[in-house]
Amino acid sequence: MIKLEIRHVATYRYEGQVSFSPHAVRLLPRPDTQVRVLRQQVDAGAGADIQMRRDLFDNLVAMCFFPHESDALDFRTEVDLTIEPKNPFHFLLESRALRVPVDYLPEERRALAAYLEPSSFQLPDWLTMEAGMFTVEGLVQINSEIPRRLAYELREKGDAMRPEETLRRGSGSCRDFAVLLAQALRKQGLAARLVSGFLWEPSEENDAPARSELHAWVEVALPGAGWVGLDPACGVFADHHRIAAAVGRQASDVAPISGRYFSNQPVASQMEAVLEIRSPGPPKPADV
Repeated sequence: MIKLEIRHVATYRYEGQVSFSPHAVRLLPRPDTQVRVLRQQVDAGAGADIQMRRDLFDNLVAMCFFPHESDALDFRTEVDLTIEPKNPFHFLLESRALRVPVDYLPEERRALAAYLEPSSFQLPDWLTMEAGMFTVEGLVQINSEIPRRLAYELREKGDAMRPEETLRRGSGSCRDFAVLLAQALRKQGLAARLVSGFLWEPSEENDAPARSELHAWVEVALPGAGWVGLDPACGVFADHHRIAAAVGRQASDVAPISGRYFSNQPVASQMEAVLEIRSPGPPKPADV
């Protein structure tokens, strides 16, 4: 078992007083058999009314309401949790899912309908799985091809690009790659959803901050295994170093923080964010 402390601060500054729509904070980890949340807190500054709620995808979302105009917003999220190491290949598929195309039962198709509907972009050959090949082999292949063929770029702001734009540019961020892979899987009859959360790698020094970032990846529904995570930015299956905070059909469903500001005239804005994930380790003995 690994104990982690997650601290995320997002600061927005505006060149003038503005008003705000409700803002959704989707930075609270989704508990599962590997993840146990011990403490969590969201603070949006003085005057904010924060309401915790579950959205349509069963994500825990902090809805923040701001009654007054301001020239700044500050969101602070703190989470203490424990995680169990996870082997991402520790599953057994049902026989109807061993090879592509996967055969979903009628009731599964009804439940997964939103995650099966693809967009109309042209799927390149290198993102296509051949009919009859082993499902896991095909997923490994196309998941690893994305970072091999496309350049990764860090892009903190802006919406996720459409798959055809990512392919045309030959590069993208983790959320662009996630949208591309999800749509590629849907076009081949697989139910896929987007995931956002935290990517962390432990530090070599005890009690030092882990290498960490906000991240996006994909989960595919496979009979017998449930939702299986694929990280197309790294070309690997998702293990315990990826902590999910939100799932959804499209990128806007899983945006870490979303909302708008309003003014009667154009107002420039700036955003800064800091994320720290620390594994405190066992308590140190007291001095005698």
